[in-house]
Amino acid sequence: MLRRIDNNKMGSSDLGWLKSKFHFSFAEYYNPSNINFGVLRVINDDLVKPGTGVFHSEHNLGEETLRFLQIWIYPDKNGYEPNYGDYKFEWNDRKNKWLNIVSSKEGNAPIKVNQDANIFVLELDKDQEIEFKVGEGRQAYLVQIEGRTDINNIGLNMRDGLEIIEEDIKIKAIETSHFLLIEMKKE
Repeated sequence: MLRRIDNNKMGSSDLGWLKSKFHFSFAEYYNPSNINFGVLRVINDDLVKPGTGVFHSEHNLGEETLRFLQIWIYPDKNGYEPNYGDYKFEWNDRKNKWLNIVSSKEGNAPIKVNQDANIFVLELDKDQEIEFKVGEGRQAYLVQIEGRTDINNIGLNMRDGLEIIEEDIKIKAIETSHFLLIEMKKE
């Protein structure tokens, strides 16, 4: 099953220095039928203006507006110490191929989470195609970070989301496109 989430119908916030699109209920945006997707609790697509800073862990010290995705994943059990991961990847490692950047402790990605989940990124050149297999008992949430694509005959635009449940997808880039995909056990 596939379900497109139009970015124009997502929750949003504008604090002046921070503009956000909420894929799920967050802050002042509350939709009781859109709290999470499996173990995925938050994806916020944030634009942060440069400035003198605020008391917050994310800030922009540059000259241009910064865009980043804030992602929260429920742990597989309570009681873990919180962690925050980062890692510098080579850009070409995601060029026309999936790059696994986050995995469970048992996985192979350099950033680990305490959950049966994987995060992949991909930059797909215009007119290129690629598949992603979502196996039985699995689901995924895809964010079209940039570009425009056709996924199993569903058109996606920049900032749109796609829920994927036990279905393989074939992506064709209408424009050069950038993606984030969170794959997890089905709930």
